[in-house]
Amino acid sequence: MPEPITKTVRLFDGAMGTILAADPELNTYLPEELNLLFPAKILAIHRAYVEAGAQYITTNTFSANPIKLNSSRFSLQEVLDAAIELARQAAGASSCKIML
Repeated sequence: MPEPITKTVRLFDGAMGTILAADPELNTYLPEELNLLFPAKILAIHRAYVEAGAQYITTNTFSANPIKLNSSRFSLQEVLDAAIELARQAAGASSCKIML
């Protein structure tokens, strides 16, 4: 039987897109635009994962790319900057070390 790579359990956040799609107020926008349109909601989702014990959180940038954001009012850089800032805020509010 092969040895496990590590015996340490690491907890990651969950499916940001699934949560966003379930909210009727949000599901008409590109998920990446929500970093700028509804930052408090994105931050609340990040914080909920951290409070639930996530040690790693990912930014809300799953499909942030120039092609998808071509019709957006926001640039790719604006979306990325906002997503990183929101994840950092959620991590910084925790008393535990949170990795992005």
